[in-house]
Amino acid sequence: MEAEQPARLIKKYSNRKLYDTRARRYITLERIGALLREGDNIQVVDRTTGEDLTGITLSQVLLDSERKGLGAVPERVLQQLVKGPQEALKEAVGAVRQSIREGQAAIQRAEVRAVRAPEVAIEEALERTLRRLRIPTHRDFERLSRRIDQLADRVDDLGAARASSRSDRSAPRGGRAGRTRARSNGTGGAAAG
Repeated sequence: MEAEQPARLIKKYSNRKLYDTRARRYITLERIGALLREGDNIQVVDRTTGEDLTGITLSQVLLDSERKGLGAVPERVLQQLVKGPQEALKEAVGAVRQSIREGQAAIQRAEVRAVRAPEVAIEEALERTLRRLRIPTHRDFERLSRRIDQLADRVDDLGAARASSRSDRSAPRGGRAGRTRARSNGTGGAAAG
């Protein structure tokens, strides 16, 4: 990682001229803006007192850009800065965080689509191939299993109905002698098998 370069020292004279000590010449607000956009770190000091005038000068750079119609900063941001720099900074950081969260969510959705789409395409191609080869698919086996379960239930129902009708037909019809015989063979009234 590169170490941050030392600030480019600009001295402000009493006649409001700005002097770039690195380039050894006078400099305009427009040029200071260009240096900042190029990544230079700027520090502006009063030549006689040494007072740091960086903030004031940067404000003048913004004002100069606005005067020339460059629209350097949206009006809403400027209003927030005037009302309260701390709040403007908090709001800007919050907006950036929100943008990052939205970007991450969009990336995750795209990743899911990118991963899921090939899976679906492969499944569909495999099913088409299995159908062409007349090989049952997983869905076919599930359908068959459900159908077998339904048939088994019907067979059970028919078996129960048949047993019920047999027991009704084989029940003893005689008086007391028929009941006694049924109890003695342990069927409790059903015919012995």
